[in-house]
Amino acid sequence: MQDIPKRVYEVWQTPLTIKDCGDLMKKIRLECSQCDRSFDSEKGFARHIEKCLVGANHDVNFQVHMHANRLLILQHRVAMFCGTSDQETVLECGLCREEFEDEEQVRTHLRHCTNYQKEFQKFMVSCNPIFSTMLHSYEQLCHLFQNFLMDEHIIKIRETGTPPLAEGELPQLEPTDPSLCFDDLSEHFIEKYQEYIFVVTNFIDDAFNRYLMKREREEKDRKLKEIRQNLLEKIGTSEEDEYLLDSDDEDDIIDSEHSDDGEGSECAMSVVEYFSDEQDEYMYMEEEEEDDEEPEQGNYEACALHEENEHYDHFFEFSEEVKKESIKDLENPEEYYQDSLEHHTKHGFFVEDESDYEDEIIDVVM
Repeated sequence: MQDIPKRVYEVWQTPLTIKDCGDLMKKIRLECSQCDRSFDSEKGFARHIEKCLVGANHDVNFQVHMHANRLLILQHRVAMFCGTSDQETVLECGLCREEFEDEEQVRTHLRHCTNYQKEFQKFMVSCNPIFSTMLHSYEQLCHLFQNFLMDEHIIKIRETGTPPLAEGELPQLEPTDPSLCFDDLSEHFIEKYQEYIFVVTNFIDDAFNRYLMKREREEKDRKLKEIRQNLLEKIGTSEEDEYLLDSDDEDDIIDSEHSDDGEGSECAMSVVEYFSDEQDEYMYMEEEEEDDEEPEQGNYEACALHEENEHYDHFFEFSEEVKKESIKDLENPEEYYQDSLEHHTKHGFFVEDESDYEDEIIDVVM
């Protein structure tokens, strides 16, 4: 093979950024070195090469495809682990929430922020194998590319390097000049690898900061889910919970959940606001129903004969005899009162003060 595979070279030269690593596998697909079949998911690719690459020759072509596929897979794993696919550019510290103007200022601050060493060590325990393998695969590609002597990229590197010395001319070199040990092609790829180390260092800081953001978001979601579940399980059975649903005090929620550090109060208030809004809506509807059921003050006859109001049609579908009898009763309020009092007494209703009941009847008639 004379040329570097186009897809492999594209993977190698694509800039490594935290915001693009999650979508890189969709743009540059995984590819089998044996049959050139491409995949856009690690799972399907792994199943394929498990059978297709059995007994395959581990030549240069096999190795360059292997390391290119590794870079794609590892970048995608970082994106999944840190949640970079659903986050915009992060310009605040994930430890202290201080905001900055650009990502470089965030990186500089993050390395000196409180609890950085402790949290960063936890992060690297999980991610160090990923970043180490990325560096190794990139370095191996730098070595393997030098075997493609007739590739246009290699030829261009040689042409733009140091011009050959004239016959009999001695090179003017310093004792530490890398040209004593490396030619122009090797020196070019050494410089590329050193640049990649610096890029990966920034990539790690960006991934760490986004990991902190994702962890905080997941923790809030978890607490919100737990509080919501607890309230749903206990609602209606405890007077304290009923008070909390009506309460606007954030401290009530924190105390009810036995929180010592105040974490989760925002989540708790979100739940309380949710239930409070729902309860307010129910209470509002209940008040409307009560208002609708109250008869209008004044003329009972007009209220009884009112057929236009759709809410009362089925309540006041009286026959003409019933209407006349009702009007007749109201013409003699004292007699109507005595009949009503006897009726209430007969059926077990208790009247504390007859004068109050009489005043109420008179007010309705008037």
